[in-house]
Amino acid sequence: MTRKHWLALCAGAAASILLPQTIASAKSDSEVQRAIRQSIAAYSGSCPCPYSVDRAGRRCGGRSAYSKPGGAAPLCYPADVRRR
Repeated sequence: MTRKHWLALCAGAAASILLPQTIASAKSDSEVQRAIRQSIAAYSGSCPCPYSVDRAGRRCGGRSAYSKPGGAAPLCYPADVRRR
């Protein structure tokens, strides 16, 4: 493999790694927070996220929909929004 091909290969690999992150980070903080609020509001139960508080005033933690596999998957953290 020539040096020219090697550099092209490295540049392509770097772009494929960095480009999706750049596009995802283009969402403003207000857009991310709005998406999280809307996702939590759309959840019908009382424990959408681990940091939510249930009707009895206890933190949801591992009982939250976010923490359980399958079923509802509310957006609870900025990284969740940026992944989609």
